[in-house]
Amino acid sequence: MEPPCIPGHEFYGEVVDIKGEVPGIAIGDDVCAEQVVPCGHCHFCRTGKYWMCQRSAVFGFKNMPTAVLPSMSSCPKPA
Repeated sequence: MEPPCIPGHEFYGEVVDIKGEVPGIAIGDDVCAEQVVPCGHCHFCRTGKYWMCQRSAVFGFKNMPTAVLPSMSSCPKPA
């Protein structure tokens, strides 16, 4: 790998569109996100333990300009 590549499973970017209401996140915000996308419907997801989801999907990315993901996979980027 060559700079500026940072290895890991999290990434960050700018919110360019929102479908529906996402509390605490607005268009133009910088957010951190995970490439693991939980199903959102299983027992673990419904009880807030999405990291234990057995039906999660993982997407790969390389030079990906945009990503579409559920709000549970992202959070506001720390200052």
